[in-house]
Amino acid sequence: VLRDVRPDMVGISTMTVFAASARRISRIVKQELPQAWVVWGGPHPTSCDREVLEGDSVDFCARREGEETMLDLVGALESGKRDDFSGLLGLSWRNAEGRCVRNPERPLVKNLDAMPHPDKDNVILPAYYDPSHFNNTFTARGCPFKCNFCAQDKVWSRVVRYRSLPSIRDEVERMVDRWGFTQINFMDDTFTADKARTREIAQYMKSRKLTWNCYTRADCLTEDLVKEMADGGCTEMGLGLESASDEMLKHMVKDETLAEIERAMRWCQDAGMLLHMFVMTGLPDEKEEDFKKTLSFMQQFKNVDWSF
Repeated sequence: VLRDVRPDMVGISTMTVFAASARRISRIVKQELPQAWVVWGGPHPTSCDREVLEGDSVDFCARREGEETMLDLVGALESGKRDDFSGLLGLSWRNAEGRCVRNPERPLVKNLDAMPHPDKDNVILPAYYDPSHFNNTFTARGCPFKCNFCAQDKVWSRVVRYRSLPSIRDEVERMVDRWGFTQINFMDDTFTADKARTREIAQYMKSRKLTWNCYTRADCLTEDLVKEMADGGCTEMGLGLESASDEMLKHMVKDETLAEIERAMRWCQDAGMLLHMFVMTGLPDEKEEDFKKTLSFMQQFKNVDWSF
């Protein structure tokens, strides 16, 4: 692909768990196209930009929300800038001495409706992608909770910014009309943080006879809300268990109890939803007894997709 397309710039979004793979890809890019610019974005380079810029396989890091930073960077490079990128907010770069320069943060996008919808037509080698990769969308950015294992506040902050319902409808309609999707994946960190808004989206999805799934927290659900979501076409729900030890949940600053999580799980199953549950182990202070509680809890539920 690199030899055929010969891009001037390659952007790689990565979390820490995929950073080693992203580094290998960056080295391949530089081997094949030494003059191409390599830019990393996402949670890992937002937090570890200095480490990322060590060596010469990555040229820039677009921290936090990267859309406007990338536009400014492309504009600067097209204008011939090569040595000084100090005026570009949200950018980390390597100066002539090889030192990482971390420019000031760029303010977060206030009006998400002003952001264009992703151009999913402009995909190289679409045959290599599962069609389900194209029916993802975010209706909001940010999460108000303080779980200490999560990096979302480093990228999007704890202030939730919502897209308007017309904006969401416009994108969903295009996904249905252009690609024929009948299932939509809402990728928000906490989809049901605003319950009234969730009900409005569910009603719209029902009117379009679409199925959908989302991720949220147990304490952001009620039994009535789960029923309304299921009636509105929600077939799958992703929740974080993390641990069946209340002591570990306190260590994580999860601000939920095992009883709350179990109750929400049963609501979802009673409503006919497939549950995707997320579990963590190996955290500081976790004891063997804590992990055994988690395994025992998992065995109480059937037809649940567990992810570690």
